[in-house]
Amino acid sequence: MVDLETFTTVRDLLVGPTGFVILLTVVVALVYWRTRSLHVFWYRLWRLFVSRQCRPDSAVERYHEDQMEMLKFRFCTHIPVRTPLQIPPIIDWMRRHDQDAAAIVACGAYFDVAKPGLTQAADSFNRKWVLMPFAMAIVFFLATFAAGMGASLDRALLQFKATGNWFFLDENGARPLGDSPGFLFSKCGASSDVLAKESGFEPQEVSILCDAARTDDVVKFVRKVVGQQRIGFGAFALFLLGATLTFASAVGRVNAMLKLRQIVREKADAQPEAEASTG
Repeated sequence: MVDLETFTTVRDLLVGPTGFVILLTVVVALVYWRTRSLHVFWYRLWRLFVSRQCRPDSAVERYHEDQMEMLKFRFCTHIPVRTPLQIPPIIDWMRRHDQDAAAIVACGAYFDVAKPGLTQAADSFNRKWVLMPFAMAIVFFLATFAAGMGASLDRALLQFKATGNWFFLDENGARPLGDSPGFLFSKCGASSDVLAKESGFEPQEVSILCDAARTDDVVKFVRKVVGQQRIGFGAFALFLLGATLTFASAVGRVNAMLKLRQIVREKADAQPEAEASTG
């Protein structure tokens, strides 16, 4: 029977010092992602290792409290305010327009936190312009799918230097890129012209493939090329996926901005009517 005490498992690492370091890293990353600041951690380090004395009447302490309030607002709402003075107008804006922080965050750069309100670019944005990032997201998504399919191939994708034609090569045979059936290397005893008519290759290409199949290196060559193209297609797919997410995020921000713009305009149109009826 195997003595499991002689091995270190992943669970042992996670419940030990390594797990604590990972958890601390995740917490720090989460706080920085939400607040875009490490002020909280620097202050805690100062209190922990340098001095715990606190003077409530100190300008530094007042500044720290203001910063902590601003960072708390950033962390909870993810609204990128730059100063504590920007917070009350934003809260007032959300109350007047009956919106939450998520609606502001979804607009991204189309919402000016210093104003606060939608930017001039958002006011002049044409709805038809959203078609461009949407189309680019679709194009990059299809390209990402194609690159992912290329990474999953178990056959080598090659091109004849002499003819420029692309084809698939595996350990047992070859097939042109397209609808042609190709041929198995076991049929290389037949005439090159006959195999060319049946497979879709040119006679010159059939001769090249059959000559390569007679050597013992074709299997190693195919496996080597397949490994290389998986790395290449995989890296390209990740790049295309990043571009897809970038354009998809742009579409999301534009749609959120258009929705919020419609709400703001409806509120602005309804306000004069309400004042007129009251008067």
